[in-house]
Amino acid sequence: MINVDGFQVSLSNGFHDFNYTKVINKKKRLEFKKFYIYEDGKIVLKNNPEKNVKILENIKHPEDEEKRIVIYIDPNGRLSFMIVKKHKVLTLEKVIEKAESNPPHKVIPISFFKKLIFIGVIRFRYANMQKVELAIGYDKSLTNNFTYFFPHKIRDFLAEKTNKIALLAHSGYFSVDKKDVLAKYEKSGEINNPIYIKSVTEEGLNYYYPLKYDGYDKYNKKHYVYSTKRMKLRKKQIYSFIRKSITGQYVIVMTDYLKKSVIFKEKIGKFLSLFIRTNKDIYFEKFSKGANESAFEVFKLSKKYNDKNSVYILDKHHDQFNKLRKIYGKKSVVAHNSIRGFINIFNANKIISSDLSTHMFRTLYDNSRFLKSKINNNNKKIFLQHGISLATNVFERGYFNPKVPIAPDFIVTNSEVEQNLFKIYTDYKPKQLILTGTPNLDLYVKNTEKQTDITFMLTWRPWDLVGEISSNSYIDRYLQFIKLINELHFAENVNVILHPKAREILTEQFPDVLKSIEEYLYEGDIKEALMKSKVLITDYSSICFYAYAGGSKVIFFWGDKEESEKQYGAKNILQEENAFGDIIYDIDNKLLKTIKDNFYNNYENKQYRKNFNKLVEKTDGNNTENIYKLIKGGYFEK
Repeated sequence: MINVDGFQVSLSNGFHDFNYTKVINKKKRLEFKKFYIYEDGKIVLKNNPEKNVKILENIKHPEDEEKRIVIYIDPNGRLSFMIVKKHKVLTLEKVIEKAESNPPHKVIPISFFKKLIFIGVIRFRYANMQKVELAIGYDKSLTNNFTYFFPHKIRDFLAEKTNKIALLAHSGYFSVDKKDVLAKYEKSGEINNPIYIKSVTEEGLNYYYPLKYDGYDKYNKKHYVYSTKRMKLRKKQIYSFIRKSITGQYVIVMTDYLKKSVIFKEKIGKFLSLFIRTNKDIYFEKFSKGANESAFEVFKLSKKYNDKNSVYILDKHHDQFNKLRKIYGKKSVVAHNSIRGFINIFNANKIISSDLSTHMFRTLYDNSRFLKSKINNNNKKIFLQHGISLATNVFERGYFNPKVPIAPDFIVTNSEVEQNLFKIYTDYKPKQLILTGTPNLDLYVKNTEKQTDITFMLTWRPWDLVGEISSNSYIDRYLQFIKLINELHFAENVNVILHPKAREILTEQFPDVLKSIEEYLYEGDIKEALMKSKVLITDYSSICFYAYAGGSKVIFFWGDKEESEKQYGAKNILQEENAFGDIIYDIDNKLLKTIKDNFYNNYENKQYRKNFNKLVEKTDGNNTENIYKLIKGGYFEK
């Protein structure tokens, strides 16, 4: 059942976890946390009449000799796995039994001035818990005691009693300063911070259990709609709220400031949507701030066919907003977070986007129950793909799980290779996978721009963009490249492009560094830069597919490939055997020569072309037309 490949331990024989992930030891797996093993979307059941923990396989963790990875059958016959630490006295079975003892509880969060308080009942059936805490974040670094109102002896005496009066003996509270939540975010950069009950046993073992409103809560899409009000952490900048995961676990979410006027407009829009029935097809792109990717291409085509049912949501501050409204009409190009925009969203028939449906929300990480309910109840979310999913292994990171409400209902794919990965890793059915090709590819395969530029862009690396800028980190790689710019005089322009998320973090955490490199940074449309580039240097970014389709030579810089794969928790899909460009592992000594070779050499490598054509089949320039025919032809109405 276990397959070991270097540092990576995976489930074999078609088994996967709830998120259709096969990798067992990925970065965010908690110790002593139980994960069920699924096959074809259902928990695997085994006969277990003795109702004991039965260990089937256990191996040493490849990155920590003190840990074991255990495959076992739980007392209810459910196939499971767990990462545990060896104990000096207890057997593995006993360690797992302890971890299985998920405490019944009911807890509610309360925002009280500068404190975030959780109050309720947490009952351990056994008297061997020395200490109970709550722990916040994947790294569980922010902790504080859960303070019981009654002493230990009373709780022990009533541990097995379940009547309401006896349960009150296990009531208490946990509080944390909001400034500590802010400090944790500034240090880790984590947007979503799940909350756990941490128990310390008399044997010195730490166990973690998801904190929920009700400890017996199970998977339910309705959990997605729950959110608290926003809590101020830094005035008019950083706020937070608490949501639930789809299994009911509380999660602290970091978000942005939201104007009260937007909240008011949303409520008005919701009310008016009950009377004004628009039933439109809604189009938008990343953060509802762009009009240059696949969603806009399909929207433009819809207007070419005089489709009165299509509406494009766009930030009113976009430099083309007024121009686009003149071209397509005020009712067709609608301001994001406007009353008209909310009316159209709440009445939307199909939600068509090149990013997840949450990008039409008031802010990307939003606590709006109205908008969440709309997403939860809509079954025509069509994902055109922001980038082709064949660079890093996004499937193993749980990006595509149809059980999650924000997941698309339909996904456009680009080849049989990509289609098969969705079938292998996810529970999407063939009807939900639309092999028409990403619409944005049409722009690149029809590219007629003169290519005289060089572009450098690496994908986002959240693990090395917090705290400090170390040697060979994300920003250090940019600094290494900038040193070469004077040597690239043969190019008309050298475009140095930061990933948008990286720029945000630099602005917040390293403003001095950002200022020192700002003169070199490209500020225009990435699409235009790629189309004019004769050479693109990137790593695992999906822009490599667009650039190659547009006629650029691609150089892959994989100097931290092994570390990236460890951080991502899975080996990349792009490897040496299927790459469609030269690969280098050293910027200082190899990159300049490789750039010159690719810039001056007009010869096309046949193997690179063959590799690309296998990964990306739909390059005839008709992708936009083909997906629009399905949108208007009733395919998504069945």
